[in-house]
Amino acid sequence: MSYCAMQERCHFEVQEKLKSWQIPWDISSELIVHLIEYNFLNEERFARSFARGKFQIKRWGKRKITQKLFEKRVSKPCIKLGLAEISEEDYKRTIKALIVRKEKDIIATNKFEKMAKLRSYLMQKGYDWSDIKEYFE
Repeated sequence: MSYCAMQERCHFEVQEKLKSWQIPWDISSELIVHLIEYNFLNEERFARSFARGKFQIKRWGKRKITQKLFEKRVSKPCIKLGLAEISEEDYKRTIKALIVRKEKDIIATNKFEKMAKLRSYLMQKGYDWSDIKEYFE
């Protein structure tokens, strides 16, 4: 319970932690059910918190957030709910701010090289080309 109370956790993280403590599968599954019953473990709440945090703090795009939630074995409906935490207004404002900030740091010989590096940077952060192409036109 204290492990889940420290911060939001997903089912997979708790399973891995219990496995690292060498707790048998049948006992760990009962523990997970108990944590869910007492609301220490909630996948939807985790997905919302994860998406909000990674977007606001690390400025990740929706694609990267989705990928990381998928790696943590969060269900697709919960991933959609998590991504719903990010408003389109904030998303576009963040893309623009990242472009302005990164554009100053890029060293390139010509305009096309600079744009390619900038596009590569944004795509590494998890933004889709469909979201960023309007800023390159």
